[in-house]
Amino acid sequence: MRPRRLLPALACAALLATMPARAEEARTDGAGSAQALAAARGLVASLGLQGQVEDMIGQMRAPMIAALRQQAPRLPEAQVASLVDEFVMPEFRARAGEVVEATAAIYAGRLTPAEMRQVAEFYATLVGAKLRGLMPEVFAESMRFGQAWGARVAAAALAKHREALRARGLNL
Repeated sequence: MRPRRLLPALACAALLATMPARAEEARTDGAGSAQALAAARGLVASLGLQGQVEDMIGQMRAPMIAALRQQAPRLPEAQVASLVDEFVMPEFRARAGEVVEATAAIYAGRLTPAEMRQVAEFYATLVGAKLRGLMPEVFAESMRFGQAWGARVAAAALAKHREALRARGLNL
């Protein structure tokens, strides 16, 4: 698998892995009260986070299949896809609520209950609903740009400093 294609899966995995730790940090800020968590749950619901997490999980499927095919290149892609669908994807879907709850805890640690209610009220307006609807598309487009930009900058930096890197043991 090319590193460019593995990067989104690794980034998602890293994000998911750090969320519980960040949630714990948020709880230790003293804002983890029941009132704050209730307001935060309302906020993440108004943001449509559950659907966004489900979309993210769906987007992780293809990179996971490709990564597992690297581990078992003799297996046909359809068989690996079937295994991912049977064993891996249900685990992600079953635990999607953990991401939502961790995100709520993060918001609870950074915004007051009143602020979270105000943001949730905004997302209930027509403009807020429009913005919420655009978020996945804007995020996806931003990620594509970021990946392409990162590849260009890295390639330029490696080309610019190739000799210095080789002199220090990095064989390019």
